[in-house]
Amino acid sequence: NDEVRLEVGRWSEEYVHSNLQQWGNYSSIIWENEHNESGKPYDFKVIENGVEKYIEVKGTPSASKDLIYLSNNEWNLMHEKQNDYFIIRVYNAGKSSVTSYKIENPSERIKNGLIEVALKI
Repeated sequence: NDEVRLEVGRWSEEYVHSNLQQWGNYSSIIWENEHNESGKPYDFKVIENGVEKYIEVKGTPSASKDLIYLSNNEWNLMHEKQNDYFIIRVYNAGKSSVTSYKIENPSERIKNGLIEVALKI
C-alpha cells in the first residue's frame, strides 16, 4: 500500500544519504526530500568534479526484486541528463541485510539492451 511504499522510500533515502559521502567524491550533496517530499524527479543532487549529477533512489524490502517504477518526469530526466543521472537500487530496505546497487547512465543501458523496459497501459 501507499503508506508502506512511502516508508520504504524514506528509509532507502536515509540509507543512501548516510552513505553517499563514502560512495563518491562529492563536494556537495543536496537531499531534496530531507524535510518534505519535493516532487522533483530525483532525490539527490550532487557535485562531482564540478559536475551536477542527479540520483534517484529506488528501494524495496525484497532481496531481489528487479522491477523499478519511474514516473514520467523521472524517465524524462534520466534521458535528458544521461551520464549525469543514476539510480541507486536499495534491496532489503529496513533490514540489517540491506545492500545497494548503483545503475549509472540507465538511459544508455536501455539503448544498449542492458536494461529491459516494461510499459504499463
